[in-house]
Amino acid sequence: MPWKQILESLNVFTVWQTYAALSAYFILILLPRVFQEVVPEDHARGHFITVIIRHAFQTYGTLFLVLSMAPILLGISVKDGWDFAAFFAHDPAHLIRFVLAQSALFFGSILLSVIPGVRHLFSLHVSLLTCSGLVLILPALGTYYPGLEIHRLELLPKPVYLAGFVVLVAILTWAGAIFSSRLIESRDAELTAVSISTLLGLIPFIIYGLWLGIQLDALLFPIK
Repeated sequence: MPWKQILESLNVFTVWQTYAALSAYFILILLPRVFQEVVPEDHARGHFITVIIRHAFQTYGTLFLVLSMAPILLGISVKDGWDFAAFFAHDPAHLIRFVLAQSALFFGSILLSVIPGVRHLFSLHVSLLTCSGLVLILPALGTYYPGLEIHRLELLPKPVYLAGFVVLVAILTWAGAIFSSRLIESRDAELTAVSISTLLGLIPFIIYGLWLGIQLDALLFPIK
């Protein structure tokens, strides 16, 4: 990935819409865990329900984040994110895609939580779900902005850049696991551990989105 250009694109953090979308995402991720704390330890049905709610909120939060931030990360608009989210959710032509994307992320969230060796790597969960969510909504984004040729974007970087991206994800996942393992020992620090892991897991999503934005800019304004 063109790391220099990605660093130059970090001005997405100068707009308040970015922080609003991230704040809403964190609330949706953390809220079910707060409810889970008040469920008695021996209440099996209660814990099962809270687990389902947690995955559902993870799904809704992921969809809200990618729908809100996709136009920002791709350098299209800082104001259209929520309009695009409403378009994606309510336009009949995209309702099925919305349901399929939501279902895929929901079952993906559950699957990641039960795979041995992966289920405790929450930073990895966040990275995979958010990047997957961004890929799933790109066709609808292309319909919303028909003249931008979003369908021409390459979804996978070149091998050398892909290797660097994978290494970055691995480092962030490892860091998230280390922080979580140290904090999770104290029950009162569970929300802090989840917050740090989520923050680390969002870094690959932002980098991936900015890389797609750099591609889009090159398509729209080719260097002659």
